[in-house]
Amino acid sequence: MTAIVNETVSVKKKPSGRRVIFASAFGNALEFFDFGVYNFFVVYISTLFFPPSADKNVALLLAFATFGVSFFMRPLGGIIVGAWADRFGRKPAMVFTIALMSLGTLMIGIAPTYATAGYWGTATLVLARLIRGVAAGGEVGASMSLLVESAPANRRGFYSSWSLATQGLATTFGGVVALGLSAWLPFATGSETVMAEWGWRVPFFIGVLLAPIGCWLRLSLENDVPEPVRNKKAATSESAFSLLLQHKATIVNGVLLAIGSTVARGNDSNLLYSVLLF
Repeated sequence: MTAIVNETVSVKKKPSGRRVIFASAFGNALEFFDFGVYNFFVVYISTLFFPPSADKNVALLLAFATFGVSFFMRPLGGIIVGAWADRFGRKPAMVFTIALMSLGTLMIGIAPTYATAGYWGTATLVLARLIRGVAAGGEVGASMSLLVESAPANRRGFYSSWSLATQGLATTFGGVVALGLSAWLPFATGSETVMAEWGWRVPFFIGVLLAPIGCWLRLSLENDVPEPVRNKKAATSESAFSLLLQHKATIVNGVLLAIGSTVARGNDSNLLYSVLLF
């Protein structure tokens, strides 16, 4: 007599590809929308947050330097948020990065100018950029990891490409918003100085309003986030520090290449754009 035993096997369902792509890429888009908008309106920022006695070209360079300080915080954000994401999952880390970046964006939108608060206004702007840098460093690593981990084996390149694709699209969208506001607000208000007075702040508030959508999208990934792939044997035999030392040349070369490509494709064009506006 043969006994038949029915066993229920629990199979973890993979998250929907579209949902993962959209939820992951949305944060990248939001991050680079802010980066783009800051650069498009850096002419106004340079005159509002630095002493009026400063040469306008010096003020412009200081505004770009304020933008640049966020890049120093990116590695820190990547390390902290990356370790958190490995331990507690991608979803909470990615919700945190959107919340953090929205805080930095809001601070820029409401920051008092130099005429109102003196160097406190400048300090608020710098602090906001530092917060944004931490958020950006954590966002890119966590979202890219989720995209790769959620992708089928033969579509990892396609899934991960959405991270960089949405960065470019968001920067373009930021330019469209900046152009639209620069053309429409003076016409609608009848004031030629409206952009310098408060119009430049509008895109940052748009970014803040979009942040809850990103949080909602990522919260919907609950129970769908795949666990990080771990090599337990490697983890016990080699520490993270020893791995860094072992691959130090590759890491340094990668960092230098990333810095060069970022400066070449981003800041040079933004500086040229600002000079043309002058």
